[in-house]
Amino acid sequence: MQRGRVHVPCFFLLTVSQACTFPAGQNALIAVRAPFFTSWIATWLAPFSSSLFLPVSSTAVMSRAIDKFPDPPVKRPTKIIGMGCSRTATLGLYKALSILGYNTLHMIVIINGDAGGKHHDPKIFYEAIESHTNPKSGIKPYDKADFEKWWAEYDAVLECPSYFPEAILDAYKDDPDVKFILTERRPEGFAKSFRSSIGSFETGVRSFPLSFLKFLDARNYYLFRMGSRLWDHCAGGVPPWDDRGDANLRSFYSDYMAKVKPALPKDRTLVLNLEEGLGWEKLCEFLGDEIPDVPYPRTNDPNEFKNIVSPHIEAGLNRAMGVVAGAAAVAAGVGFWLLKSHGRFR
Repeated sequence: MQRGRVHVPCFFLLTVSQACTFPAGQNALIAVRAPFFTSWIATWLAPFSSSLFLPVSSTAVMSRAIDKFPDPPVKRPTKIIGMGCSRTATLGLYKALSILGYNTLHMIVIINGDAGGKHHDPKIFYEAIESHTNPKSGIKPYDKADFEKWWAEYDAVLECPSYFPEAILDAYKDDPDVKFILTERRPEGFAKSFRSSIGSFETGVRSFPLSFLKFLDARNYYLFRMGSRLWDHCAGGVPPWDDRGDANLRSFYSDYMAKVKPALPKDRTLVLNLEEGLGWEKLCEFLGDEIPDVPYPRTNDPNEFKNIVSPHIEAGLNRAMGVVAGAAAVAAGVGFWLLKSHGRFR
């Protein structure tokens, strides 16, 4: 009787034996003749199945994580949308709005997974970016209904909208109840900060062992994919160690500001310039809020991004190493079973 076959991606083979290599970009598969192995592998690969076995270039319409969200029982009206790009003092603005009492969605909320809700899942942000920046993704682009479902519990959202500005403007530009805040800085400062934070993060993710271990933890897998998409989108697809990245980042930011800044409704938009300094006066006057009796948050520490991201990477690596240890134990058992079945042990 023929035994069942289960397909295992190449990264599992590397767990068992690091002697095999596969051409870049191919979904190398091996067949394991071990019927009892099937259920364990299926459970292990469940979080990744939709991404590992469907090529990114597929033009088929893919199911979306956002469609699995239930309709929110209570929807906070969207009051503030921040159109400033990453690394333009959006973290300080996030902290300032939180002090003023706004429930704000920002990249840090997604990275931290605050409250553990689906709205903080990096897979959602990755899906939204991919749907708008990769026409070959097969993912239906997010529209206003999707955005409203995503940030249903928030009345302010920062940084994330800058990765799909056209869709945001189509959805909210004519809404008189929505105010826009655009943080800006010199293109050279943006490029330097983006490279030293997200670029450094990407360099690590694309290097061993993270390039391998990222596949073994569901949350980090999508966190890393999200980071890769951000870098590729802003740096023109060159790797983070490529010197062309700086020029591409400057060009991206200049083009973004030239396109987005004049498109925002002037009577409902506040522009905050990082080089001119940020403070409570302009922000509170624009929002109609009282100035709080605390200093405006400062977030210029170059190590802050590293300090935010590192604990999550470390936790994910610990989970991944647990998977590696478990896989090694199972592989040893399979090897013993194969040897025994071929008469090597009696």
